[in-house]
Amino acid sequence: MHLLVMLGQRKRTATEPPFTGQITELDGSPANLSVGVTSLSFRVGTPGQTPIISNPATFTDATLGEWEYVLTTPEAAALTVGVVLVHVVILYDSGLVEPVPFDHYFQLEILEML
Repeated sequence: MHLLVMLGQRKRTATEPPFTGQITELDGSPANLSVGVTSLSFRVGTPGQTPIISNPATFTDATLGEWEYVLTTPEAAALTVGVVLVHVVILYDSGLVEPVPFDHYFQLEILEML
């Protein structure tokens, strides 16, 4: 059971700043993901459709559950103005898969670039 902290808005076609987050335990303490975790994936999309983005995120400090994801230029261009849903997925060495957050998605508003 983990929680996630993340941004809620981004301008279309922007590749910086990176998306960053921290996964925490339900009590708010940092989740140590340095042991027993195979990968962390960053996913953006709409339920029922193929994800717009579904790629590995980078741990900036796995012992504190901190990660980042930098959009590529094609990914940033693929995001259209409106609201998309975001979550990350932890794949454990045991094969277990944990979506974070586990009970909802974060909404990310894509704004038009001036």
